[in-house]
Amino acid sequence: MISNKDKYIKSKVYVALSIISGYTIDVIKDDSDLKIDLGLNDRHKMSLRNDFQQIVSDLNSSSIITLNECKLLRKVGNCLELVKSKI
Repeated sequence: MISNKDKYIKSKVYVALSIISGYTIDVIKDDSDLKIDLGLNDRHKMSLRNDFQQIVSDLNSSSIITLNECKLLRKVGNCLELVKSKI
């Protein structure tokens, strides 16, 4: 069982963003803009869906993250809020 859900979510979201953007985790901040700071376009953001869905599943939720929800993300903080909203 995961004891600290917020820490787990942040860690996993940051790893997913690091992998897709090519930036190291220490460069990513909650207020980083996905497009301007991390260079992510809509396709990149939509490709985060599977990673984010896995986090939700890992936390025993059956809620679904949609491609459109991912496409609308603007900042790293929005990613965290989206995942948390599905728990």
